[in-house]
Amino acid sequence: MIFIDFLIFTIYAVQNAYLPLFLRNIGYTASEVGFLYGIFNFFGILIPMVLTPIVSRKNNFIFILFVQGIFLTIIPFALFNVQGFLLTAIFIALYAVFYRWLVPVSDSLITSKLGEHQEKYGAIRVAGSVGFVVMALLMQKFCKVESISLTGMILWLAVPALLFVFSVGAYGFYERLANKKDGAQKSESASSSVLDSSSSSLKNPGENSLRSQKSTLEIMKSFGLGFWLMIGVIFFEFFGMTPANNFLSMYVQEELKISSVGFLWAFNSICEIPFMFLSGFFIKKFGEKKLILICTVAVIVRNLLYAFVPNFYGAILGQMTHSLTYGLFFPCCIMFASKAAARDPKATMIAFTIVNSLSGLAAVIGASVGGIIIDLFSYRILFLVFAFFVLCAVLIYEILEKLILRKRLS
Repeated sequence: MIFIDFLIFTIYAVQNAYLPLFLRNIGYTASEVGFLYGIFNFFGILIPMVLTPIVSRKNNFIFILFVQGIFLTIIPFALFNVQGFLLTAIFIALYAVFYRWLVPVSDSLITSKLGEHQEKYGAIRVAGSVGFVVMALLMQKFCKVESISLTGMILWLAVPALLFVFSVGAYGFYERLANKKDGAQKSESASSSVLDSSSSSLKNPGENSLRSQKSTLEIMKSFGLGFWLMIGVIFFEFFGMTPANNFLSMYVQEELKISSVGFLWAFNSICEIPFMFLSGFFIKKFGEKKLILICTVAVIVRNLLYAFVPNFYGAILGQMTHSLTYGLFFPCCIMFASKAAARDPKATMIAFTIVNSLSGLAAVIGASVGGIIIDLFSYRILFLVFAFFVLCAVLIYEILEKLILRKRLS
């Protein structure tokens, strides 16, 4: 699982750091790149949301990851060889479906293997951060954006995906061998597990079993008002991160006039590692809800740094805040979703997909608007506008939470 997570984020490193620059290289404006990313994120949340209920019943996460890897290997060949905005949009939408679904499926695989030890998620997820760092530094050294060919752009996207396919295939093969080897023991364990679950269902009248039989809409309603209020905060955290996630590479190259794109993305991910690794400790000590709010405020600080310190040092300081805005924030979101789902498999998959879809939905809006702001105004206005919306979201949440608390007390 660790190696699979490592390779997933090598794919993410290429897309996050260099795909916007690749699109600029083939002639698209900032507004067009923004619209392409809007399409990218729209289809990246739409299709997974439709397929999630089906997958949650099958629980065949390894096979799904394998198929995703195959498509992510093939699509770049078409993406960079087609001509015209419409065809580029079609292939980037196809790429997004399989790309955006990687993390929800891999998270479901990881949490299913962790069982009662969900707090260890952050420690495993660190492997993904390391993979991101390694790939970003490799691209900083060997990927020269100014002179890269179409073949070079294709290979940077396709090769990490192909390695991912091999790793998932190897993991699936290993699991199958392990299951055959320990078949007898697993049968005994399964029988015992059935007896235990039958016994526990007499004590607790099948709460999780009943929840699994509910429709997706019924499960979403069962999460409660508090869940959806926090989901609003999470959405605006992701929305506020859109400039850093989608336009940072362009900002560094075009506004700051420096070529350290790969280094800054690697540094970004390095900063998240200690906080992600220790996320279980912080969550136990402070609680995931309070930490989500703190991390959301850090997004405001991050955007203000980019806006008012427009140089290499400002970019470094902004990237350092990634320790909170993602390194601590994302494990808190996973823990929040896991608790809301009460470890029911179907509810968990739905909750994880909702959280991951928020980042895509935020980017659909943010990327489309952000590109226009850059072309019409400036990068500084871009960062200030997004910081303002995040600030409003935090204040509204605090007001609503106090009103709900007063209503309950009364």
